[in-house]
Amino acid sequence: MTDSDCALVHKDAVIIFNEKVAEIVTQDPLLQDLPPIVSTENVKELLELEIGKSIRVWLRKFDGDRVGIIVQREGTVLDLKKSISCAIDRSLSRHTDINWQRIWKTYYLYFDNQKLTEDAMALHDYGIQSGSEVRFLKRLTPKAPSKSVGHLAKVNSRRTWKDL
Repeated sequence: MTDSDCALVHKDAVIIFNEKVAEIVTQDPLLQDLPPIVSTENVKELLELEIGKSIRVWLRKFDGDRVGIIVQREGTVLDLKKSISCAIDRSLSRHTDINWQRIWKTYYLYFDNQKLTEDAMALHDYGIQSGSEVRFLKRLTPKAPSKSVGHLAKVNSRRTWKDL
C-alpha cells in the first residue's frame, strides 16, 4: 500500500466515522442538542447543563431566531459574552471571522430592561437564570453639538425667564 492509498483509506474512515457519530447524536434524546460534528467541548457543556452546573440562556438574534447559549451557573457577563461568541462562531461557517471586540463596543447585551454593562458582575445579580432571554441593544453615541447650535446656546443663555 502506498502513502496515497493510506491517505485515501484514512480520509474514507474519517468520513464514515463522522457520519456514524452524527447519526448517533441525532437519534439519542440526550445528545440531540449537539451539533452534527461534535467536539469534546460540546459534550462537556451539555453534560454540565444536564447535571445543573450550567444554565441555558437564550440569545434573541436580530432576525428573530433564538440561539441557546450554555454558560456556567455562577458565570459573569464576560463569561456569557465568551459563550455567545463561541456559539455563534460554531454555528456559522468556519470561514467567517466576526470582530467580537467591535460587536461589544457597538452593542450592549440587554435583559429585562437592563443593559449588562458590568463584565465582572454575576449573571444571577442581574436576575438571569436558566431559560432567560437576552438580546443585543445598539449603543447610542451622543452627537457633538454643531457650531451653530453652540452659538445659539450662548445667545439664548443671556435671555432671562422674562424673555420667554
